[in-house]
Amino acid sequence: MERQFGELGEVVSLPENAADQLASSEHEIAIATESLKLFNEQRTALQEKILGIHTDESILARSADIGALSEMRQQLRNHESDISKREEEIRVLWQMVEESTRQLGWAQESEDAVLQRLPGSLVRSAINNLIRRHEALAHALLTAEESFNSREEEVKLINAEIAALPVTQTPVTLIDALAKARNLGDVTSQEQRFETQVGRLKRGLDAAEIELGSWNPGMDGLRKLLPPAQDETNALIKRRGDLELTVSNINDRIAEAKSEIQKLELEISQFKSAHHPVTLADVQRVRTSRDSIWQAIKIGEVKLNEAAIGYEKEVAESDVLSDKRHDKAQEETGLQALLDRMERLQQQLADFESRLQQNTQVLTSLDQDWDTRIKAVGLDGMLLLQVNDWRAAREHVLSAAGDLVEAQASQEDFI
Repeated sequence: MERQFGELGEVVSLPENAADQLASSEHEIAIATESLKLFNEQRTALQEKILGIHTDESILARSADIGALSEMRQQLRNHESDISKREEEIRVLWQMVEESTRQLGWAQESEDAVLQRLPGSLVRSAINNLIRRHEALAHALLTAEESFNSREEEVKLINAEIAALPVTQTPVTLIDALAKARNLGDVTSQEQRFETQVGRLKRGLDAAEIELGSWNPGMDGLRKLLPPAQDETNALIKRRGDLELTVSNINDRIAEAKSEIQKLELEISQFKSAHHPVTLADVQRVRTSRDSIWQAIKIGEVKLNEAAIGYEKEVAESDVLSDKRHDKAQEETGLQALLDRMERLQQQLADFESRLQQNTQVLTSLDQDWDTRIKAVGLDGMLLLQVNDWRAAREHVLSAAGDLVEAQASQEDFI
């Protein structure tokens, strides 16, 4: 017996509750066996169902549209409650429009009729500029009226002083006779008078020739030279002035538009920082990435086990963005309104810059045509704004030259 026990080896000491532990383990094994059997049956059933599924490729191809419709449904589910609020806002705004039309003396018309009456955006912008300038002009007008009234009172006082002066009338014939009597027989005085007159006329002619500047071709050249007529130059000056005013106004509008764009860019940046809105473009970008991964899996470009992690990440990100966009639908609407306003301002800026380029080209062409015209006349380099003053200086020189010739002839006749 001892030999048999020795063959069994060392006796293992078991805890007192070994029997209970054995029974509990056998019970857990039985439960696990039944669970394993159940899970195997469920796996088999699911595999059979998967094998029985026949996918519709046309529906899968429209997965992006289906997702977009689902997204749109989530966006529109709150619109029903917002419609009544917006309708009330529209009603209040329309009352304001009706009040404005009554102030303008317009008949009560429909919205389309009122829109047709409204001027274009450029005209409205010009009206806004005029309104802003009205106060300054009104102040300037008041100051001018006060100055005018003050000067008018001064004129009345001066007229009253003149009226109070004694009236004396000397016959013209008496003045001429007295001058002739004084000069009668005084030859030396007459010669000095002629010399003085000739010297004065020469100095006047020299001063008048200085006014011609660098465009002095000599007396014969001045008589032959025919500058453009004053009516023509006045019309060109007016046209050029109108173009310069238009260019200046457009530059002012461009500066205002750029300032408004800068303010709106800051407002959009602050809005994004405060609300973090999710746009449809953000959602579509993630969905496009997700769909491209799925398409690569379908056609076998990548293996499922390799692309699964990236695909699940894109799906999760798409769902998160969709939820955020749904939750921030109102913020997105506000952001879209700001972006639409930005687009309109940028379009206005582009229109202003196009008009500026056109008017600048017309102004440049006008200056080039004038340079060609004035060069052909013989006054190369003369500006349009200089020609009227030069024409007056030319007439002054010719008149002074004629007076000098006449005085010299009288002096020779006297001698």
